[in-house]
Amino acid sequence: MRNRRIINLTTISVIAMAGVIIMQAFWVSLTIKASRAHTQEHILNVLMVSKTDICNYISRNEIKPALSFTRKRIQDELSLIQKPVSFELSLKQTEEISSVKIIDNQCINYVIDCPELSQNYLMKVDCRSNSWIYRGQIFWWVMLSILMVSLVAIAVALSIINQRKHKKLEQIKKDFVSNMTHELKTPIATISVASEMLIKSENPFMNEEKARRYSRIIYDENQRLQKLVDKVLILSIFDRTGNIYKMEEVDINTTISEAIKSLELLVNEKKAKISFVKPGHQTIITGDKSHLRQILTNILENALKYSSPSPEIAIAVKKTKDKLIIDISDNGPGVSNANKKLIFNKFHRVSNVDIHNVKGFGLGLYYVSKVMENHGGTIEVDDNKPKGAIFRLTFPQARNL
Repeated sequence: MRNRRIINLTTISVIAMAGVIIMQAFWVSLTIKASRAHTQEHILNVLMVSKTDICNYISRNEIKPALSFTRKRIQDELSLIQKPVSFELSLKQTEEISSVKIIDNQCINYVIDCPELSQNYLMKVDCRSNSWIYRGQIFWWVMLSILMVSLVAIAVALSIINQRKHKKLEQIKKDFVSNMTHELKTPIATISVASEMLIKSENPFMNEEKARRYSRIIYDENQRLQKLVDKVLILSIFDRTGNIYKMEEVDINTTISEAIKSLELLVNEKKAKISFVKPGHQTIITGDKSHLRQILTNILENALKYSSPSPEIAIAVKKTKDKLIIDISDNGPGVSNANKKLIFNKFHRVSNVDIHNVKGFGLGLYYVSKVMENHGGTIEVDDNKPKGAIFRLTFPQARNL
């Protein structure tokens, strides 16, 4: 229903904008036409009033002075009515008898019949085609009309963009709720089953070993739920405060090793290989150790989840003159060019995989990008050869010990 309402609103906005454009175009056309007619009327009036003077010039065979005189009179008249239209004058003999003729709403042919001369003369006033718009008051009216139409078009475009963003946010919200529900159902169901088995004390097959195993399952699944909730809460705090860091000197080699160790169970389950050759020296940066360890864990966890069935991950640490670079490469499906920027957005998940087969909320890489940003660093993703992806973390001001 909401999507249909958005579509209807967009259609109405487009129709309204088209209507405004048509009305403004029609109004400008009428204004230009009226301005042209008004100007032509004044030019004709000048020619008729100046007829005797023009004849005097012609009788003395002073054609150029006649044109200069007429041009000055027309310019003065148009200046008085604030319509200084550009025009060209010409004067030549003619056999025509009719006194006035307007051609294509631009040229005025005025026949001058001097009584003392046997020959009639044609005074031609050729107004330039663009002078009606670019000269006089009509220019400002046209500019204001264009500005008004542009503002309406911008307003409609922004409305459509906002509607699309709203629609996209609605879809993201639905995906998040669906994915969150899926993530929570499994540990809740497991805890429920394990708890039920413990409650049934009359079960003859229950013994201390089984009770301990069920208790362990409940504990592990509870920890999993806690981690899920913590992820959402941490990002909520990020959005509200933006700075929850405890800065200190951190040995990045040790932090990487700790991140690898925290994923030991998942590495064994996936039968994965993680190679990390430590540099021959400590590499120290300033940052929040727990957040740095967590972003490394997030990237490694993603690589393990997406690089099945036999994940192979390599970690390389490089130091330049003033920067520290950590490359984490995998042999997974890689990241398409279209997703290389989007994967760091909140709730975004790669569309070429089943979101229910790969667990997550689309928050992990968003969290990584926020931590890197607040540490003055950057994160980028590149293609690995022959396949896979390379996540590159760049930190400023690293030093060796």
